[in-house]
Formats: sequence, C-alpha cells, structure tokens
Amino acid sequence: QKKNLQNFLLSDQQKGSMIYIKPVKDLKTLSLCWEVPKEFAANLEEKAPEFIAHILNKEVKGSLFAKLKKENIAENFHVSCDRFSKDSLLFCIDVCLTDSGLLQIDNAISYIFSALERLRVEKLPDYLFQEFKTMATIDYQYQSREDAFEMVSKAASDMLYEDLSSYPIKTKIPTAFAPQRIHRFLNTLKPAECVYFVIADPSKVGVITDQKEKWMQAEYAIIPIDQKQLQAWQKPSVHPEINLPGQNPYIPNQLALQNTTLQEMPTLIHQDEGSEVYFLADSYYRTPETVFIFQLKSPLLDQTPKAQVLADLWSYALQDLLADDLSFAKDAGIQIDLKLKPLEAIFYIRGLSEKMSLFTKKIFQASKRVICSQEKFQIYASSLAAHYENVSKDLPLWQAVEQMSGVVFDQPTSQQKLLALQKTCLKDLCDFSEKFSQCLYMQALLYGNLNQELATELSKEIQTILTAKPYSLQRQAKAKVLLLSDLHGPYKLAFETNRQGAAAFLLLQEGPFSFESWAIQQTLSQALESAFYETLRTKQQTAYIAKAWDDEKEKQLLQYFAVQSSTHTPTDLLARFELFLEDFGKNLPLEISLERFEKIRASLITSLAMRSENMLNKARETAKLAFYYQDFEWITKQINSLKSLSYTNFCTA
Repeated sequence: QKKNLQNFLLSDQQKGSMIYIKPVKDLKTLSLCWEVPKEFAANLEEKAPEFIAHILNKEVKGSLFAKLKKENIAENFHVSCDRFSKDSLLFCIDVCLTDSGLLQIDNAISYIFSALERLRVEKLPDYLFQEFKTMATIDYQYQSREDAFEMVSKAASDMLYEDLSSYPIKTKIPTAFAPQRIHRFLNTLKPAECVYFVIADPSKVGVITDQKEKWMQAEYAIIPIDQKQLQAWQKPSVHPEINLPGQNPYIPNQLALQNTTLQEMPTLIHQDEGSEVYFLADSYYRTPETVFIFQLKSPLLDQTPKAQVLADLWSYALQDLLADDLSFAKDAGIQIDLKLKPLEAIFYIRGLSEKMSLFTKKIFQASKRVICSQEKFQIYASSLAAHYENVSKDLPLWQAVEQMSGVVFDQPTSQQKLLALQKTCLKDLCDFSEKFSQCLYMQALLYGNLNQELATELSKEIQTILTAKPYSLQRQAKAKVLLLSDLHGPYKLAFETNRQGAAAFLLLQEGPFSFESWAIQQTLSQALESAFYETLRTKQQTAYIAKAWDDEKEKQLLQYFAVQSSTHTPTDLLARFELFLEDFGKNLPLEISLERFEKIRASLITSLAMRSENMLNKARETAKLAFYYQDFEWITKQINSLKSLSYTNFCTA
C-alpha cells in the first residue's frame, strides 16, 4: 500500500503548543507561525498574506513593533511569508526579545493578537494597498542587476507558481485590493491554529527540555498552551497604542531620469580642510536611483575597544531616533547601511532618487542630536553584550579570523569590546554623542540619477547641518598592518574555544604592493584557491570548509588559507598546509602551465574590465578609487600590469 503523503507543514500536535528550543548562541526569539490556507496561498493577484505582512512590518509610531519596544519586550521584529510550494505558505511573526521580553512572552503574544484584531475591526485604507502595489511595480520595473545564477534559480522557482502567459506579473505585483477577502484571511490567524516557538536558554524561561532533534541533537520541548490562554488570545481587545500606519512620505510621485552626459570620471565638487565631495552622474544603468556614500572620520573613532563600543551604542541610539523615517524609507525603496570601522563611520544610502536628498538630510540632522535615557542605555548595552558574547560561539574558524585581525590589523576583538562595554556608562555615551560631530573629516560620493547642480546643493546643505570643525588629514590616525619579521618567524597563535571542532588559519605576507607583484599574486591565488580546496577538502577530506584567498590591506599583499575540521587537530592541519605549499611550489610548472597561465590572466583581465553589476557596487568601487587609492586610473593600471606579466617572470618571482 502506498503511504499517504503529508499535506500539511504543521502538525496538530504542534498547533496550539509552545515549542522551546535550546540554541547554541545567546538567542532570545519568539516566533508565531501559521500555515496559510490554500485559497490565500495560491492567490497571487490579491497577495493577502503579503499585504498584511507589509502592514505589520512597519516600525513607525503606533505600530506593533513600536509598542513592543516601548514595553521593553522587543529589540527587533519581522513578519514574513515563506513559500514552500504553489499551495503551501507559512505566515510568520518573529520577535527578537530583550532580557525583559523573555519574561513577558505571554504579553508579547497578547500585543500581537491585539494588532491583528485592529486590522480586523478597522477599515483598511486604500492608500496602504496603493503604496504596496506602487512599490512592487517600481521594484519590478527598475530591477538591479544581480548574479546570473541567482537570477535564473529564482526565476525557475517562481515559474512553478504562475502560468507562463502572465509570468512574472502576478508573482511580482498585487493587482486586486479585496478588503473582504483580506478580512477572511485575518480570521484564519487563530491562536489555536498557530505554532509558537521560543528559541532561548530554557533555564531563563523555566522549561526543561526533554527531547532531541534527530540530526543535530538540538534539545527542545513541546508544551501545549492552556486552553484558557488560547481563548483569551482569541478574543483580544484593540489596544489604543497600536494603530494603522499613516501615509508614507517617501513614496515617489514622479520617477524621472536626469538628462546627463557621458561621464566616466567623478568630478570633485567640494574640497576644504574638513571634507572632499565627488559627484558622478549615472549614464550606464539608467534607473531612477542614487547611491550616496559618506565616510566620516573623527578623533573619537580610534582603534581602542572603548571607542568601538561607544560607536556601536551611538549607532543603536541613532537608529532608534530615526525609527519612523527608516521604516517609511525602507518601504519606499530607500535603505541605509551604517558600517562602523576602527577609524571611520561609513553611511551607505541608496534607493529611488526622488526623496533621497530629503532622507539624507534627516539622517545628518538626527546625528547631531542623538540622545539616550538610562533605560534605553541598558537595553542597548544588553543587546550589544549578547552580540559580542555570541562571537565566542561562532565556528572556530571565524573566531580564528577575528583573533588574527586583532593581532595583525590592531582591531579590537569581541572579547576586548565586551570587557570595555562593562566599564562603559551612560555619561560616556552622552559625551561621545555630543562631541562626535564637533570635529570631522567627511569624504563623500554622490552618484546616480542626479545632476551636478543638485549634488552641489546637497553637499552644501550637509556641510551646513554638520557645522563641524575640520579634522585635518595631518591629525588623522592611519590604519596599519603589523609586518612580521622574516628573521624570527614563523609565528603561531593558539586559542581555545568551547565550540566543537578545530580550525587552522594561515596568513602569508607577500610584501609591499607593486602592480607587478599584485599581478603575480592574483594569478597565483586563482590556482591556489582551486588546488587547496581539491587537496584538503576533496582528496584528503580533512574538513567541510577549506578556503584560500588573497587580499590587499594598506598596500600590503596577503594570502590566506583556512580550514574548519571536526576530525583533525590544528597541528595536523598546519602540517597539511605546509605539505600542500611545498608540493605546489615544487610542481608550479605543472600546476600552472603556460596554457593555464594565459587562461587565468585572460579571465582576470576580463573581470576587471567588466562594469559592476549594479549601482551600489559601482559606487563602492568609485569611492575606493577616490579615497583609498586616490587614483581613478587604478583599474586600468591593474589591467596593464596583467597584460605585461610574462610567464617567465611569473615562474621566477
């Protein structure tokens, strides 16, 4: 007899139950999951589950997330629709809990059902759907280029769910606003039909795990929720502080392409003792998007652990202050990524060009008035401590990479930052916030769908907002690389970890940068990458991660080898590294014949000559040429160095 295939993703045993899972890292997550009925999962025109997720994902004043943050329950929040087949869809609400939130799980769930009740009883305004549809249409019309394999894989998957006669319109764009059917979908989100997951240390929630997962031996427990509690959640009251979001001020009204002339080189539109600003109009991608990159250097940003901690805390406070704008902007196709490095803070702002200047000015206005209460400080510090502590629970290989970076590049490790955090108080953060923007050096690139007049105007407005004293180039600390002595090496660092397995991470310093040395390094690295993987992973089967790659830091050429293993000790792995390098060096003419040399060189030249896939990558590349290499002919020089490299010079180098 044929066995009946299971038609459901969630079982009756799971529904109405709390599943507690013990994590390896310090995680505190609450998840509510419903299996969406077929009539809504397969309806691509209305997209009722996705529309409700869109509304709930707002992080603005009056939103569910805003209420959870106010009650010190959540520090992050996300609603998603995860498709498994044409008719199978999971609707999930994930809440990243604070320490206090871990003790308020029932309250968190009550607020969630209160938010769902608000959507049931209140008429959904048409503007919410129009914004949802508008942005889906724009995303489809102005798609950024992506990796070809990823694009084909996604298309192959999506084609299963829509008839080819209309594909991909229904998959990408909602076409029908049906309030009554949306209401019917909301009625399926019942407490008794939901599966509740808590991923946290069981001892912190008073639960004893009594089961183990088959494959990874993860500990968990399934505890049915009391019927009275389920009934209470079934009939929630509408909370006065949880409301529908207002209209999004960042939704574009008119997407027009600027008339620009062909421009390959950026134009320096402003330079003084405290800043340099470049402008580059897009004449290739031709989409109504812009990318702004702002690199801020301050005397407060140094390579000490405390400076890094204060910068991290400051970024938390800044994002809190900008919560409404960040949420609305994200829904309107504008995103910001703040990357904190030991000596600089980098803002990557990208998106649809119409409202980009408005959003950018709000970011810098907020950066001048970052404030923090004692309560908020405790929340930020707790979240940051968990983040630092979780690094010690990463795979041994990634821990080794961090330790190596700490020694060679003088970058504080997570453990050093954790110790500094324990000695940091609210006053330290307030002092940092007050003084950070008082003395700055700003490097900026304004790129994309804008003209030089608009770029110059924005540059002046940002300068006016910041009104900072110049942090001159002469005063700025410079990033350095520890140069290892040939006389006393090699050097070995050994660290213990509580994680299972072992790792070996090898760094070879190949000397100062020159274009010829770089060309040799690139060619050799291409061959090393495949040979190292084939030897350590395929033939010897020593590890499930075996990688070799090259890098250049502060004009020093570097070569890395890394292995993560559950069967071999680090000493054994290092011995295998040594044997591999010895054999590869002896057999270099066989490993890299003249024919292979020419193929590698041609491939490298082709890659360098290719344009970046999208505007963001183009902006990153241009900013690096402007501010790191300070040479817009750098890539041309790299190509020429590869073209002039002979096989004889390569073999004898």
